[in-house]
Amino acid sequence: MLKNEVYQVWESECCSLELAKKLLDIEIPQQSLFWWLSGGVPERWYLHSDGCYSKPYHPENISAFTASELIGMTPQWITTKENEPFNNFNFILDMRRIYIKDKLIRHYCINYHCDTVTLESGSPFFAHTFYKHVISDKKLADALAKNLIELFEKGLLTIEVKENEVK
Repeated sequence: MLKNEVYQVWESECCSLELAKKLLDIEIPQQSLFWWLSGGVPERWYLHSDGCYSKPYHPENISAFTASELIGMTPQWITTKENEPFNNFNFILDMRRIYIKDKLIRHYCINYHCDTVTLESGSPFFAHTFYKHVISDKKLADALAKNLIELFEKGLLTIEVKENEVK
């Protein structure tokens, strides 16, 4: 495999630079298998890995989290502070395929589904059971990063550095 092909594989598995910067801004612990490096040139970032899970070795570098690292930080459920008992939501990850101009495109969709439904409004099939609109992206790592950022912004995720975990 050529170096350029390896880079493309890495890039498809890691979150984008834009989302990595947002994760840094909300103080997600910077420890990953891959990093975004600028090499001192802010307009020219590239992915790097030395093959071990660690913190970036330079303060200007940013963790380029993989999908598996991000899913490990993703809460399995969330609890809102309103509308009890309809305030507990379980994590859902879905892969959907759509065709655009005869080209198959894969999208990863994330949401949280309410674990309680009421029959007062008629059929539970039509009941409002999702926490929010679906977050989706062509890259799994980007969809997961967007989800963590949104949960943090809505106060449903707190950052606690405890043995490399986000709570």
